[in-house]
Amino acid sequence: VANTTLGVLWLLFTILGYRAVRQRRFADHREWMIRSVALSFSIVANRVWTIICLAVFAPSALSEGPVDQVELAQAVGVASWASWVVNLLIAEGWLQHSRQRRSRRGPGGQPPRLLTSGRS
Repeated sequence: VANTTLGVLWLLFTILGYRAVRQRRFADHREWMIRSVALSFSIVANRVWTIICLAVFAPSALSEGPVDQVELAQAVGVASWASWVVNLLIAEGWLQHSRQRRSRRGPGGQPPRLLTSGRS
């Protein structure tokens, strides 16, 4: 289920990004493609999350002892979800932070100008 959800979202975000750029909505395109890239990196993140989850949920899989299949399945399941959900949460946090910075800067992305009286 985790990998199917990842695949559907990855395809959807990429299509939405493509549609946005075709409609010349470049800011929307940027956001959709950041989400798509975050999901792309889930493949790399899965390797890291698998080791972490094995160490936490199924330490016997990292040693020479007998491996409990239930613990192993739990570790793999958590790693499968974490590998893309965490990436997507980081991307959304970054996008939210970027939106807040842009809104503080004012129109055109420039910092707000101080009003001066024209006298020197």
